[in-house]
Amino acid sequence: MDGSEWKAALRLQIEALARRNDLHRRCNRDSIRSRTAEMDIRIVKLRELVASDANYAAQFYLECVCHADETERILNRSTDMSLTCLGFIVGIGNMMRFPGKICEYGGIFFLPYIFCQIFIGFPMVYLHLCIGQYAGQTADIAFQRLMPITCGLGWAFVFAAIPVIIYHNTILVWSLQYLWYSVLSVMINEDLPWENRLLEFRFRIFHLLNSFLILTLPQRHIVLALTAAWLLVFAGVCRSTTWMAWATRITATIPYLMLFILLVRGLSLPGAGVGLTFLFSSMWAAAAEQVLFEISVGTGALFSIAAYSRFRNNVYRDAALLITMNVLTSLLVGMVLFSFLGLLSISSEIHINKNSGNDPFYMVFTVIPSMTKLMRWGPLWMSILFATIVFTGLVWDTITHAWSEDQISDRYSSRSTKPSLKVADSSGKVKVLTCTLVGHRKSLQRL
Repeated sequence: MDGSEWKAALRLQIEALARRNDLHRRCNRDSIRSRTAEMDIRIVKLRELVASDANYAAQFYLECVCHADETERILNRSTDMSLTCLGFIVGIGNMMRFPGKICEYGGIFFLPYIFCQIFIGFPMVYLHLCIGQYAGQTADIAFQRLMPITCGLGWAFVFAAIPVIIYHNTILVWSLQYLWYSVLSVMINEDLPWENRLLEFRFRIFHLLNSFLILTLPQRHIVLALTAAWLLVFAGVCRSTTWMAWATRITATIPYLMLFILLVRGLSLPGAGVGLTFLFSSMWAAAAEQVLFEISVGTGALFSIAAYSRFRNNVYRDAALLITMNVLTSLLVGMVLFSFLGLLSISSEIHINKNSGNDPFYMVFTVIPSMTKLMRWGPLWMSILFATIVFTGLVWDTITHAWSEDQISDRYSSRSTKPSLKVADSSGKVKVLTCTLVGHRKSLQRL
C-alpha cells in the first residue's frame, strides 16, 4: 500500500469515527453532548492532519478512538447502573408483600404508600446513591472515609442482609418448584398437581408439621430447587461486571413484559372489576414499613452499585426514576393479582380479603394456584406468574451476593484471591437450612 492509498484508508476510518460520534450525539445528556462536541473539534483537526502530517494523524486517530470508546462506556454504564438499581429495588416486596398489605388494609393503603415513597423512600435512595457515587467504594469504605467512627455501618448492612437473603431464597425455591410444575403441565398437557388436591400439594412443598419447630434432614426436591437457584446466582457473581450488566438487562426487564401479559389476561376475566375496585378503595406505619422493605436501603447494596457510575452522574434523576418505577411496579402487580382474585371472589361468593387471608405467602402459593381450573390455559398463566417471581428473586440475590463480594474484596483483597467463591460457598451452606422440614402451627391452622 503506497502513501496515497494509506491516506485514503485513514480518511475512511475518520469518516466512520464521525458517524459513530453522530450516533453518540443522539443522547440528550449534557455530559455526552460535551464529549461529542469535543470529538467534533478533534475530527476537524484529524481531517487537516491527514493532508499535512499523516503519521501524526494516525497517532491522533488512535487517541480519538479511545475517546469515543470512553464515551460509549459512559453511555452504557449509566444505563446499566439504573437497570441494576431497578432490578435490586423491584423484587419480592412488590410481587408479594404489597398485595398482602392491600388485602390487609384495603385499597386506601395506596395513598399513604405513595406519600411514604415520596417523603421517605426517595430521600433514602438519593442519600445512598450520593454516598456510593461520591466515595466510589462499598458501604464499609465509604463510611470510613466520611467518618472513621462509622466504618462499622458497612458490616452492619452485611449482617442485616443475611436473614433477608435467606427469606428471599426460600421464596425463590418455592417459586421454582411451582414454575417447574406449571411449565411441565403446559408441555405434557396434563392437569396441574394442585388442581384437585391443593392442600396435599402445599403440605408436600412447604412441609408443614403439627409442631412449632422440627428440624429434619434436607428434602430432596427442595435441595434440587435450591441448587438450581444457587448455580444461577453463582454464575452471576463469579463473572465480570460487564456480564452481570447484560444479565441484569434481561432479568430486570422481562418481568415487566410478563406482568403486562398477565394484566391483559386478568382484565379479560369475569370479576376483574371486583378485584380492582377493592384495590383502589394504624395504615401509615404499614406503608412506611412496606416502602423501606421494597427499596432495601438497609442492605448497603445501593452504595456498591452507585460506586460503578460516573462521579458526576445525575443521581437525583436516578433516585426519582427508581422510586417512580417502584410505585408503578407495585401498582401493576396489584392490578394483576387482584384482577385474578376478582374471578375467585365471584366464583366462590366470598369477599377478597377473606379469600386471601391477609397473608402474601398464602395468597401467592395457595389462593392464586387454586384458580387454574377456573380459567382456560391456567398452567400457562401460572408459568408466567412464577417465572416473574423467579426473575425478580434471582436478580436481587445476584446483586446482593456481588455486593457482599465487593465488601470483602475491598477490606481483605490481599488475603482472599477468590472472594466470590467463599461468599457463594458460605451462602450455599447457610441456605441448606431452608431445605429442612419446618413446622409452622399458624399456617397449619389456616389450612
